Amino acid sequence: MYIVLAIAMFLLGLLLLFASGNIPYRHQSFKSKSVSTQGVIVDIHRRGDSQMPVFEFIDRNGEKHRVIYRKEASRFGVGLHIGKSRTIYYDPNDPKKIAASYRVLEWIGVLFLALFGLISIVIGLSILMTK
Repeated sequence: MYIVLAIAMFLLGLLLLFASGNIPYRHQSFKSKSVSTQGVIVDIHRRGDSQMPVFEFIDRNGEKHRVIYRKEASRFGVGLHIGKSRTIYYDPNDPKKIAASYRVLEWIGVLFLALFGLISIVIGLSILMTK
């Protein structure tokens, strides 16, 4: 029974570590293929308890775009203030695909995933070593 628990903890740790590395990798991969500009939060889109910023920005061709940024949903509206400007990155072939610059809270989430992953691995290995 202990071996199953140890293996489960170890695998959970690996999964969490993978997720913590994959999130910034995907963000950086998108940024490397995109164009940066300043976006302004012009509205807050609400769906149930979630609130998502609506960014307005002008692309390099001078066209204005308005995009709901679904990846930044907040239940409490933290940091979502109409009129706030943020650096955003958009796909020049499809300006509706955007990513906003990472904030401190997002990095804390990634660090927590990595920390919990390491803790799970250590617990799994310590169970294996003691039994």
